[in-house]
Amino acid sequence: MPPSSPGPTGSPFPDSDVSADANLIGRAVREMWQRRIADVRERGARSRIRRQVAAVDALVTLLEERNLSGNRIFDRPLRQRVHQLQEEIGLPLPRNVVRARNTVRLHAALLDWQESLLDLLIPQRAHLPDAHDSNGDEATPAS
Repeated sequence: MPPSSPGPTGSPFPDSDVSADANLIGRAVREMWQRRIADVRERGARSRIRRQVAAVDALVTLLEERNLSGNRIFDRPLRQRVHQLQEEIGLPLPRNVVRARNTVRLHAALLDWQESLLDLLIPQRAHLPDAHDSNGDEATPAS
């Protein structure tokens, strides 16, 4: 039996095998780029949520300092800072933030909002025990 002659591409393999391999490689390359693009988009979204959480945290820290110093007045500069936060985050203020009448209530409302932003950033948090839960199921530190 004579040896098989090379195909028109000069390859010792039949042309159908080369074409199938090229299709597989092409699909793998396209899939790799699609995954890279999806990863970049996901990282961008996570980065945006991190910035939102950090912005709320900065205002929470300011409120904690004011509360510790005994200043619980929700004055005009603080109200402006709250509305500036809305612009920084790019989301409407939650109702309980808008309705807060003193720094203690504003602090609590911002913590709730921050928690919901963290839930968006880390959906797995829903499966973790809440250390501040008051239903008697508090997480206890390991001894």
